[in-house]
Amino acid sequence: AVREPIPVRRQAMTLKHYLKVVPTRRVDASGNGVDTYEYSTNYNEFLPRNSLPSSHEEHQRLVPNTAFSYDISPYRVVHRQSASSWGELATQLCAVVGGVFTVFGLLDGMLYTGMKAIKRD
Repeated sequence: AVREPIPVRRQAMTLKHYLKVVPTRRVDASGNGVDTYEYSTNYNEFLPRNSLPSSHEEHQRLVPNTAFSYDISPYRVVHRQSASSWGELATQLCAVVGGVFTVFGLLDGMLYTGMKAIKRD
């Protein structure tokens, strides 16, 4: 993907670009795999200390520059697509419904006890 150019906002600015690449394998439910790469990019801007950007002496004059850093991961990420059975779906649904009943039971008990304590006073 081509991005817009990064504008240099100040004279003698340094742009440091970072690229991280991770080998990736995507495996679908039928077992077919595709090898690819995932990447992320970032950049930082730095201004030099004690710079004289408009100095008349050539050795003290600074110009904009850029630096690139590549990091290729030694590990591979594998994404596997898998299908769940109807039994697993029913078990997870029962767990969610049971959890909701438990939380509402706890809240109901706390409210009942709190209201009972307030009515005694």
